[in-house]
Amino acid sequence: MRIAICAHNIVKKGDGQGRANYEFVNYLINKGYEVHLYAHRVEAELIDKVVFYPIKVIDKPVILKVAMFLVIATIKLRKSCSARKRDKYDIIYADSGTYLGYSHIMCSHFCHKSYLNYKGCDLKMRLYDRVYETFNSLVERLEYGTSRLPRHGGGYGGDRKRATIIVVSEHLKQDLMSEYNIPSNRIKVVYNGVDLLEIQNPKSKIQNPKSTTLLFVGDLSYRKGLDFLIEAMKGIGNESSSSRGSRSRILRTPPKAEVFDPEAHQPLADKGGSRQIPSGFLTEGVSPLPLNVKLLIAGKIRNRYKKLAERLSNVEFLGFRTDIDKLLQEVDGFILPSLYDPFPVAVLEAMAIGLPIIISSNVGVSEIIQDMENGLIIKDPTNVNEIREKIQLFASHPEQMKEIGTNAYLTVKQIPWSKTVADKEKLIMELLVK
Repeated sequence: MRIAICAHNIVKKGDGQGRANYEFVNYLINKGYEVHLYAHRVEAELIDKVVFYPIKVIDKPVILKVAMFLVIATIKLRKSCSARKRDKYDIIYADSGTYLGYSHIMCSHFCHKSYLNYKGCDLKMRLYDRVYETFNSLVERLEYGTSRLPRHGGGYGGDRKRATIIVVSEHLKQDLMSEYNIPSNRIKVVYNGVDLLEIQNPKSKIQNPKSTTLLFVGDLSYRKGLDFLIEAMKGIGNESSSSRGSRSRILRTPPKAEVFDPEAHQPLADKGGSRQIPSGFLTEGVSPLPLNVKLLIAGKIRNRYKKLAERLSNVEFLGFRTDIDKLLQEVDGFILPSLYDPFPVAVLEAMAIGLPIIISSNVGVSEIIQDMENGLIIKDPTNVNEIREKIQLFASHPEQMKEIGTNAYLTVKQIPWSKTVADKEKLIMELLVK
């Protein structure tokens, strides 16, 4: 079978969506499919195993990069699928925002229109970011109107039914249904996964019982909630070891995380993030700030954020890193208070090594999280006080956070990459028999 895949990046590190593409392509190659890639960046180990059509674009500005890729990839792929080559591909699989032709499967990792409509997207969003999101919203309107089965090839001649859309979370599925009136039966939820073979020894102890180090990984952007996170860190300083002993004591360890059914894709936690700390979990409120907490930020540095944090000794910028797996081993927890983030791979990787996580209810991974059992959920990521309180709770109870981290590992091990890619292949097989 000949399969065409259109995506910006197909890489193993440094890009969550690129990692999902890498896992799928590698799986298809190992299963014996003939794979043709229309991409900008492809992992070196894959190039000799596929037919590669490079899409050459500039790196900056990003909006021009995205537009160039869309135009060039659409022209190249449509040319390959012209009437003279009607049997070129059995399946066309395209990431959203990469191709405006007819495809069998579209994989969506984001809904730009939903993000623009989110109440937290106020004047703090940069003009450039607003233009970028508006442009991508227009592209979405076009692609969800043209994502139909091809006129020719693979036994689909003349069939004009809509193509299948794969999304990475139930959250994203609901967004697409709401914003673009797409029927539920067209959209299939397939979670991103983790490579359990890469995680041989999940963390079993905290790094330093007298301090707490949290890691943020992702784009340094308003959407990732970094403005509010840095503001929250302004209320957190260093404390002496004697004050550490004044923190409240937890009566019991968190219960084991509920086993969820990955096939059902039903959220475990309240989607509004409104779950309360379980009764009896705390004997009394956590100690008042300050606490000895440090925030490490991994991502391409923007001067605006360095300026926001220039007087904070407890915030450190690491720049863009490809060794996230190593960084995760060196910290006590992971934090991502995004305003909109359908299902980031970085959160899953943190859970996979047993790190306790703090995420917002707008992060799609919250669908598999129960607040205070296998993670901590921030209800409103624009509420600086709530973010600060979650960090305070985390830092006040290191031993109990270790138990929450263990529960996180038990949860995420149910969605390895092997399941994710097999589910995608199953959808391909279902299309071929229709």
